[in-house]
Amino acid sequence: MLPGDCVSKILSFTSPADAFRSSMVSSMFHSAAKSDIVWEMFLPTDYKDGVSRLITPLTFTTKKELFVCLCNPVLIDGGRKSFKLEKSSGKISYMLSARELSITWSNDPMQWSWKSIPQSRNRIEVLSKRVIDGTEGISNERKDGWMEIELGKFFSGEANEEVKMSLMEVKGYQLKGGIIIEGIEVRPLH
Repeated sequence: MLPGDCVSKILSFTSPADAFRSSMVSSMFHSAAKSDIVWEMFLPTDYKDGVSRLITPLTFTTKKELFVCLCNPVLIDGGRKSFKLEKSSGKISYMLSARELSITWSNDPMQWSWKSIPQSRNRIEVLSKRVIDGTEGISNERKDGWMEIELGKFFSGEANEEVKMSLMEVKGYQLKGGIIIEGIEVRPLH
């Protein structure tokens, strides 16, 4: 039988989903799957930076507990961004609030108004129905009630590289009215 540290090292080369499943095989695998050696490998390389930017500090005593905490969205950078880890892969998803986006004329009250709308998840459906009527097949309703419109796909390289993206109208110059922007989610492909 292999020592527990060896089993932990082997598990660290798998995935979070594999480590969770392996922990049910035997008491040795259960113990090995709880090791910080395993969960340190599943956390993003810059997780300490992300944790330092949290609005509300997390309570955890192990790397596995930290990983599980980060699988739920957490606010960072003054509440204008959130991030979470995908439980099965450990990949990061970011949500950028509308205030974090660079929107043309967003600081001009004649062109744009910023309102806090607590029920906006319901009102976003009005926007999405217009989008569905105008263009087939680009939006869908998620389990959490949000409407989702895929804006595109990109490859950021093997290293942590900064990505710049933009969304603009290219067919005309009509001004838009009645649009509600809550944010943009950037998440990994499966």
